[in-house]
Amino acid sequence: MAKTTLGTDVITGLNVGTAPHKIAPHELQVSENGWTDKEGAWRTARGPERLYTGYSDISCFAAGEMDGEDHLVWMDGDTVYDNGNNVGTITAGSDMKIIAIDDAFLILGAAVNYIWDGDHVRQQGTWQPDDVDRLFLQKSQPSVFGTNIDSVTSADPGVVKCVAHELATGDWIYIDSLTTMTELNGRKFKATYVDADHFSINEDTTYYTAEGAGTLTGTYKRYAGLDGAYKWYYTLTVEMSGGRVLESQPRGLRLGTAGAHGWRPISDPSADAWDAEEITMTANDVVYFGQDTKLYGSIGWVQSGVQNFPITGTIGTDFSPGVRIYRTKQNGTDAYLEREFTYGDEGLLYISGVDASFYFQHENDGDNYGCFFGADDLDLGAVLIHGANDHVNPPAASFAAPLGQRLFLNDRDNPDRYYNSLLDGIEYYNELGWNRLPATITGMAQLDRYLFITSQDRVWIDAFTDGLPDIREIRTDTGSKTGIMTTTDDGVLMLEADGLWLFDGARVQKISRRGFDTLDTPQCLTATKDTVYMSGLYDSYVTRQRDSGMVWHGGDGQYQLSDATGGTIYAASENEIVEMFAGAYRGGTMITAAFNVGREAQAVRVVLDIEGASLPTVWVNGNRQSDVQGHVADSTAIDESRRQVWVEVPHLSNHILSVQVDVTGNLTVYGINLEVVA
Repeated sequence: MAKTTLGTDVITGLNVGTAPHKIAPHELQVSENGWTDKEGAWRTARGPERLYTGYSDISCFAAGEMDGEDHLVWMDGDTVYDNGNNVGTITAGSDMKIIAIDDAFLILGAAVNYIWDGDHVRQQGTWQPDDVDRLFLQKSQPSVFGTNIDSVTSADPGVVKCVAHELATGDWIYIDSLTTMTELNGRKFKATYVDADHFSINEDTTYYTAEGAGTLTGTYKRYAGLDGAYKWYYTLTVEMSGGRVLESQPRGLRLGTAGAHGWRPISDPSADAWDAEEITMTANDVVYFGQDTKLYGSIGWVQSGVQNFPITGTIGTDFSPGVRIYRTKQNGTDAYLEREFTYGDEGLLYISGVDASFYFQHENDGDNYGCFFGADDLDLGAVLIHGANDHVNPPAASFAAPLGQRLFLNDRDNPDRYYNSLLDGIEYYNELGWNRLPATITGMAQLDRYLFITSQDRVWIDAFTDGLPDIREIRTDTGSKTGIMTTTDDGVLMLEADGLWLFDGARVQKISRRGFDTLDTPQCLTATKDTVYMSGLYDSYVTRQRDSGMVWHGGDGQYQLSDATGGTIYAASENEIVEMFAGAYRGGTMITAAFNVGREAQAVRVVLDIEGASLPTVWVNGNRQSDVQGHVADSTAIDESRRQVWVEVPHLSNHILSVQVDVTGNLTVYGINLEVVA
């Protein structure tokens, strides 16, 4: 009888990427808990390394980067954890999700969306002002708002003597009633502090009519001098410790009148109006927050007694609230920044807690306390570029996808809609900035510069050309029922009960035809570099991208959640967070392709080219033979270096033969040969 050797020195695993999907002699028929590398060696998989344990109800998990470092973020019950540290508490919903975005994590599934930004767990969106008693402007014409002018020098700039003037550099004043140097009457100037009794103005008075020293010559008024119709708005701001500033939706200010609980709008004392009132000013008028009873003007930060956007940390250190006042230029439509106040400014009182409010107590004219406005048009700052609807809070969402500087969210209450963010891509949304699809949205993901969107049986891409939606439907009858998807270099992968599907930018196709046919209750899907991990309720799989296609293997353990960052796959069960394919070796099983001898042949011996500490158990056609011989026949020591081992097998006769290798620990198999006689 002639002796024949069957087998291969290269092992490439379960390759389903090339037609006609027949298993080649160098490919495996079965691989569980192992993978084949690019060099053609099969290696036992490293089992999960337990990073964080002892939890009872992990409901959502994500991996991402903040400040260039890996962060693992999850929720156990209502508590948010980052790398094992308790960073905040929210009231969890029934289907929570965490999505890594740019240097932050978006938490979805609760009554509102939350963000963990590395410093604070807070609601996604912007702080909105509330209706409180003293929210309205007052207008007055005080006879003397300041101090009498004693003299003005003929100089560049002109210096005004005014005993105890109380002006600060940058204050605007309106000069009137000068008996000499009348060129300054009826005009507005910016003051610069010189000393307690002198200030200069932004005017060259060298050639004006000189004032007589010590003569009562006129008066000035602070923040007077506006002449025409104006509107004022205010916004609330929060500056984070990293410098990020959030700004609320603008709210219009109205003219008020005194009431039992402060100033009320004249038109409707009970109104909670957001529209600004057009206020006609003369040069002698001033407007201000405040009351003639010397109670301070205030702006509320709460809604109906419930603190809006609770934020963790120390005020003034971790975050600083503030207020911005905007004004329309005369006869204009754009609102420009007039004054800005931040927590800690002198004279600005902030009350925290459920009654959070700002109280203004900057200036007084002897009769009125409050915060006065009236900067010159040329001194106004940046334009408030967003409209009245650009600061609405994002909808409660079930899933989201970042795309460049924008963030897209579905609308849980209107499942055929998705919203896109404005300005900085996370916080700001427009109540009209949504798109509607002709079906319920089941998932979305980023694909290059496109947004990928699915229903149960349809697929769309939104190119968002020039900031406008550019939606195109892909011709397919397959969508996503689960919404479990991830983006790879090849396209978007979708995990369904009937397999793994790929959208490559042009078509949707199933790519797991030999990997697995069905998956009981898909749980999670993660991709990083050339590796994809997916899990169902009872099974998990790993596929690796190779030049000739996808190489499939059964996975080690089942996890309900997974994500990846920095090329590493992480996963979570209800009670632990693990790093996949790292730590203790767990072993695995491989079964070769069936060797077709062509005629009746008798198996004699299996020769393995291996490396590692484990001793394999070898089967041929389901018949076990574990009598492994090392290089030294009678030695019990295990040689861990690369070596050949010979395994005598039962003398089976068949014209088709296959080899199974079971490993309980660390082992690399470079090649398999089956010796037969026929």
